[in-house]
Amino acid sequence: MKILQLSPQFPLPTDNGGKIGIFNIFKEFAEQGAEVTFVCYAEDIDSEQLKIAEQYGEVIIIRHSTKNTNLRIFNSLFSNIPLYLGKHFNDNIRKELKQIAKTHKFDVIHADHSCMAAPALFLKKMLNIPVGLRLHNIEYKIWRRYSNSLPKYSLKGMFVSDQANKLKAAESQLYGMADICFAITENDKKIAYQLNKNAKVIVASAGVDLHEWKVEEVQRNNSEMILATTWDWVHNIDGAKWFVERVLPLVKKEFPDAQLTLTGKHLPDWFKDKKEFGVNPVGYVDDVKPYLNKANIYVAPLFVGSGIRIKILEALAMELPVIATSISAEGIKDNFANGIYVTNNPKEFARIIIDLMKHPATTRKIGKEAREFIQREYTWNNNVAKMMQEYKKLI
Repeated sequence: MKILQLSPQFPLPTDNGGKIGIFNIFKEFAEQGAEVTFVCYAEDIDSEQLKIAEQYGEVIIIRHSTKNTNLRIFNSLFSNIPLYLGKHFNDNIRKELKQIAKTHKFDVIHADHSCMAAPALFLKKMLNIPVGLRLHNIEYKIWRRYSNSLPKYSLKGMFVSDQANKLKAAESQLYGMADICFAITENDKKIAYQLNKNAKVIVASAGVDLHEWKVEEVQRNNSEMILATTWDWVHNIDGAKWFVERVLPLVKKEFPDAQLTLTGKHLPDWFKDKKEFGVNPVGYVDDVKPYLNKANIYVAPLFVGSGIRIKILEALAMELPVIATSISAEGIKDNFANGIYVTNNPKEFARIIIDLMKHPATTRKIGKEAREFIQREYTWNNNVAKMMQEYKKLI
């Protein structure tokens, strides 16, 4: 099977959930026997990272920026095409895709994220082959939740709300135009059907490569919590600030030595200035696994989002109990039975952490059950196999 995979970004290094998902799908397609041509947008790429990607298939880079420039934001005010979709498709991209279509033969087109649906459908018309759309998120839901968090009659609030409406209308059409959509959760599947009752949607969730995410036998720090994320997304910053300001002080009253380790690219200075309050601002690391292996508890505070948090799955695979807000844990089945505690209340959040710190043997038992849960439900091998099976049917 020859797959053309379309991505809005180059997926290495895998330092955020979006890249993790895209790269592991690419890798699994190849390892499950497909011949993959991976086409993505990027401005600059590290040559060593490119070599890693090329182990799994041909990589074609379209030089294109998807930044939200002032001009793009202004133009989106007067267009029915939402900013998120419009910035991922233009005449230059059409030319590049036409050239790729002339020199390659494909059996199916796989598009990662709604933003790549328009380029995929453009090629579908040319090549008359099926298109699969991977719904890493229901994008309009993110914009809607963001708009709900802003002052209703502020300029920013009205702009984000308008973009959410436009994106909802666009996604409603795009889902029905794809030959199949792969939702990441049952809830996202339900929303996709609400948007377009004629869409064909199945759930192929995210996952973890358990060969890579192995637990090492080292001493856990009973008083250490960890949050591993990317800090380029404002909602990750807001959630972490909420935790530092409203939860961490309550934990430290009971456990004065408690600390929150923060890893990830572009960690804001705000957190670096909170060392005396129990924040350990590590920032970007080449490999987060040793830090997850040393900590005792993973925290996931998030109030805007959609889809599934791959970082939570990775933490569970590393035998860490996870305390998360409802948005952060959304989409992960059977939360309470599998190492995830869900609450939006800061006092309850702190109480759960304190209880886990007081009972380290129980905490470790919960962690081992969490890894077993991931092994049963959330591996890339199983979920990409579902996509491959559907593509074979379409072909």
